[in-house]
Amino acid sequence: EMDAGAISVVENSIRSCAVLTESLQRLPDSKVSSSSKATLSRLIHSEAGFLRKLSSGQIISTKSSFSLNIGHLEAVVHLLLQPFVSGVSRVCKPVRFSSSETVYVDIVCSLNGNPVWLIVSDRNPRYVTWNCDEKKGLKRKVLQIVDAANRIDAESSMTDDPLFCGKLPDSDLGPSFRSLLSAMKCWCCCCCSSGNTVEEHGLGFLNLVNFDTTALVAIVSGISNDGAEELLSTSEKELRARFKGNYEFVIEQAKSEIRSRIHVTLSGVVSGKRGIICESVCSEFKGLISMCGGPNEKLRAQYVLDFIR
Repeated sequence: EMDAGAISVVENSIRSCAVLTESLQRLPDSKVSSSSKATLSRLIHSEAGFLRKLSSGQIISTKSSFSLNIGHLEAVVHLLLQPFVSGVSRVCKPVRFSSSETVYVDIVCSLNGNPVWLIVSDRNPRYVTWNCDEKKGLKRKVLQIVDAANRIDAESSMTDDPLFCGKLPDSDLGPSFRSLLSAMKCWCCCCCSSGNTVEEHGLGFLNLVNFDTTALVAIVSGISNDGAEELLSTSEKELRARFKGNYEFVIEQAKSEIRSRIHVTLSGVVSGKRGIICESVCSEFKGLISMCGGPNEKLRAQYVLDFIR
């Protein structure tokens, strides 16, 4: 059985899980993608379940033999709550940088407007070793991530050619959609001013927003483009036949859109900034739109892709 000290640690950790869940719910979708919040929520729920089993004696352990992840999760959420962190597109998941290789990153986001990958530790810095040996130490982890980032950059579709965007979409694609893109800066604004390409200037001076697949789909979907009310006024029988097993999800998305307009929310985030996406997100987004998008959604998707790199 656990001693009193171990029981106290477990009970405090269970309470910490509840606090983390509340903190996670306060984070707006405009700052942290819904997929990232779902990942964190799942990890917190799993940790809480493990702790409850420890507390009830279903798992036999001593204070010295069990390992908790709650400290790491607290550190991740603490960073997400900071005002200088935005555009969070991935949390506590590996990033694929080749067809067969991945590297684990705690947070993929924008830090003061610059796209970054973050690794997070809840350990006392005094006990974090920089160069322990070939298999351990912070240096090895940092070198792995830097190598992956360099390889992604080298293999990406970014070129030295200027990217010119077309005219803004016609008003029949939705006034809120048009307003959202109008608030953003397209890449041609910095490519053409002096005849130099983006890479010749460098990316450090740019204020960037890192989009994930969820955000891109939300921007172009019919629900976000004045279709929520029409969808909710349609009979349940017709909607169930149309969306089948996704009926409840679609209805909730429509209700959420009416409560909080995604284009209005995002406008405050993307205004005056340029958008970026990684190659895997671009491929996934194009695939989803190709398979599931209607004519207007496909057209909106093309206009969005013209505004980001």
